[in-house]
Amino acid sequence: MSLVVRGYDPFKELEDMASEMRKSMLQTFSKNGSSVAMPLADVFEEDGKYVIHLHIVGLTIDELDIEAEHGMLVVKGERKQAEEEKQKRNYVLRESSASVYRSFALPKHADINGINAHLSDGVLRIEIPLMEEKKPRKVTVTKKH
Repeated sequence: MSLVVRGYDPFKELEDMASEMRKSMLQTFSKNGSSVAMPLADVFEEDGKYVIHLHIVGLTIDELDIEAEHGMLVVKGERKQAEEEKQKRNYVLRESSASVYRSFALPKHADINGINAHLSDGVLRIEIPLMEEKKPRKVTVTKKH
């Protein structure tokens, strides 16, 4: 006789755990009661460079900060709302995130000095040029006379 458990879905437990981890991360990175959103990203290779598209609708160029160091590319943004705008509106509910944060590991052959970014229609395009990978140099051993 075998035991059959109906309605048990192990993947549902994994989804629930992932959801709880996301909530925990957002609470951990929140400040002043506002959450930090992780914008959606598309990463692809094009013409010898990596391209990242980050979907950050609502942020302006002045509200973005992009840094590349120690093998990481970090994109931070914080929506700034003028004090007069806050006073004009009496929000009942406001679900737009105040801050965004996303980081990416850079390949070893990324040219961080050549990275550039463009913002258009809520999509931040970051281009990371790639240098030719350095190959090991073969050293010939000779006999000393």
